[in-house]
Amino acid sequence: MTRLVVVEGKPGSGKTHTSKYIESEFGFERQCFDELVTEQFRNTLGMPIGKIYRFGSYTGTGESFWEAFWHQRGKLPYTWDSAREVLLAHRDDIMSEAYGHTPEEQFHVSYVMWNEYLAARDSSLAQGKDVILDTLFGGDVRRNMFNGNLPPDIQKYLIRLYALNKTCIDRKAKADNWTLEKGQERISGRKWDYSVPDFPGVTFLELVNNTDKDWQNIRKRLKKEFGW
Repeated sequence: MTRLVVVEGKPGSGKTHTSKYIESEFGFERQCFDELVTEQFRNTLGMPIGKIYRFGSYTGTGESFWEAFWHQRGKLPYTWDSAREVLLAHRDDIMSEAYGHTPEEQFHVSYVMWNEYLAARDSSLAQGKDVILDTLFGGDVRRNMFNGNLPPDIQKYLIRLYALNKTCIDRKAKADNWTLEKGQERISGRKWDYSVPDFPGVTFLELVNNTDKDWQNIRKRLKKEFGW
């Protein structure tokens, strides 16, 4: 039976490490949202990924982003190229974070990012491949990673990784040269949604990942779940 795994956690909690382990150990196809956006936008436009995400934070009235996304999905001509044009038109504002764009432009960029990401998910699952999604952390995101026209017989898992703020900040400092101030802003300064999801048919795994011993326990648990 085909399996879909979503892994979530705040920066430095071990999402990338865990998703790459599942990819290499159990043969899953790994799809990382940050890496996709980096490839399509940051590497071609030279804009920091965080500023692109903030540009695309939808503030339209009426429908929420995800309501509008599913309502419009497949009906819009938006592409990576058209989204790049929007970003380039607002390049100076984006870099200075003095955003002067419209809700429709926000929606345009966000729609393209998520539509392409989920299209890759859908294509792989349709081919019978096991997929692991390394994605952003939030209630709306986790819920919608399991939405769409999914095959009816897939097994679905949500893996949530917990790590102390200090552990996460230290890891990001070593891996990505984050300063203490950046770590405190991006990790300690945010309110993370740790609500327990109520998704029918989704196996929920909560895993603590602060120490080497924790990682050994995580590997044992993953082998129990995914090792055939």
